Amino acid sequence: MPYCTEGDVRRYTNITEEDVASDVVLEMIISAEDLINNLTGTIFSQGTVSSEYHDDNGTGIIDVKYIPIISITSVEYTDDFGSTYSTLENSNYYNKEWAIKIKKNSDIALIDGSEHRFRVSYEYGHSSCPILVKNICIMLAGVLTACYFKDDPKNNREYVKLGDSTVKYENINKKKEDVIRASEELLLPYTYTEIRVVR
Repeated sequence: MPYCTEGDVRRYTNITEEDVASDVVLEMIISAEDLINNLTGTIFSQGTVSSEYHDDNGTGIIDVKYIPIISITSVEYTDDFGSTYSTLENSNYYNKEWAIKIKKNSDIALIDGSEHRFRVSYEYGHSSCPILVKNICIMLAGVLTACYFKDDPKNNREYVKLGDSTVKYENINKKKEDVIRASEELLLPYTYTEIRVVR
């Protein structure tokens, strides 16, 4: 499900369907979502991972690729890095939202010096897009749409509406940089690397 809609972007700007076609606005929304996903290291919809492999790092923490973790389907392990995996009972690990934590008194005591390879399956993401992320997507898609329209020969406007403000089209590229920079700061609470550091 998209983080925002074409209607959201059109309300944020004064760019009509006669100015920019729907498919272009939808492309700008996808570009905005990709930028948000890259800035945060996560997605704001739901997904499933059926087999993700991790080497034992000796900490008892499996840093999964996608966060936040909604639920863990299975954790399997092998001691010899072979192809035969044993299932770890769910009482031996728990969900920390950003990682899977193996309990110290688990069936595969990590203090035994053995190296393990893990295969994990889990659901990740968000059941709905947080309002802050939606608003950032609207701003980004709006400014990207304005940048697209800036060079259109039929554009005879001097200003574009972006939310409650107006921006001269000649300054729209600078505004795009400002919006991206502000988005980076506003998205820090959702940023994958920030979450990893705060253990």
